[in-house]
Order: sequence, then structure tokens, then C-alpha cells
Amino acid sequence: MGNIKDRPKPEAAPPPTNRLADAIQNLGAKIDKEGSASVETINKALDRFQTVEAVSKLFEASGYEVSRFPRDRKLNPFQLNLDLYASKGNHQLFADVKTASDSVDWKDASGLKMAASLLKKHQDVSAGEEQMNAMLFLIDVQANEGLQKYSEENYVKVVQMGSDQLKKILDCRGDAVELRNEAERLNLFSGDAAKTELR
Repeated sequence: MGNIKDRPKPEAAPPPTNRLADAIQNLGAKIDKEGSASVETINKALDRFQTVEAVSKLFEASGYEVSRFPRDRKLNPFQLNLDLYASKGNHQLFADVKTASDSVDWKDASGLKMAASLLKKHQDVSAGEEQMNAMLFLIDVQANEGLQKYSEENYVKVVQMGSDQLKKILDCRGDAVELRNEAERLNLFSGDAAKTELR
């Protein structure tokens, strides 16, 4: 056994760290390493978040409860990559937002339609009780012929708008009346699923 003073002294615990500060430091290091490619990726993520936020505000101003990027197992049990889930009374919808940097075709509308159908079946909802829709928002993207045809035949609403319109929505976030007017101009809540375009 030896004398206590002969035993090695335990090392002091490292000072506590702040997780946010560490995350920021790691992000900064990554940006320094990877340069402008990382900055561009971060900007795209922020732009995507702002775009989904703007679309969400249109629904919220119209009385919908909105979940952005729904990954909750109750809302999205199959963990599909969706941008928005909105509900009001017996009306529910899934929406996806595509921008000019995205490749968009009929498969995007098909995925949304599938998500809505799967959720409806999963919740065992009859057609008369609840309405489930799919909506595809195209920001600075033109719907090609295949997408137009699929959306019209399968009741997926396609809403097209420009980035200037998106900026206007972001600018009037707190003005519920103006946001509701904008939702009406975009014809978001009409019964038909035809292509809707801002004029």
C-alpha cells in the first residue's frame, strides 16, 4: 500500500464547454477547410428554411396549424422527406417546396400524393370524414409538361410563384390580413387541383 503522497495525483477534469460555442467553432473550422462550397451549402439551407417559413405563414394566417419539416412519427409515420404539414378542421395537407436549384418533375408530385395517401390509410380515415391533399410549391421553377399532366390527373395542386413574391410574403409576416389576401391571390384553398400561378 504505500504512502498517500506517493500515489499519482488524478488529472483535473477539463473545463466545461458550451455545446453551442463548440458547434459554431466546428462549423467555422469546416467553412475554413471547405471554403465557398460550405458557405453555399449553408446559404441554401437558410434559403430553404426561409422559403418553407414563408409558405407556412400563408397557411397559419388562414387558420391552419402548421408543422415545418414534419418528422414526428404521428404526422409522418413513414418518415418521408416533406417540407410542410398543415391542418385545419377536417382538412389536412402535405406540401413540398421546390426552388430553382432543385430538379423538379412529376415524381415530386407523385411522392406528395403517396405521402397523403399513406397517411390517410395509416389513420384509417374514410373519404367523407377527412380531406387529405398534396400541394407542390414551385419558386422560380416552371412546371414541365409531365408534372402538369400528373398533377391535373392526380389532384396535386401546383402553385408557382417568383422569388419576388416570396420576399413580399416574408416582408409581411406579421400582417395576417395581407397574408390571407396573398393566399387568396395564389388560390391556395380552392377545391380544384389545377395549376395555380400568381399573375
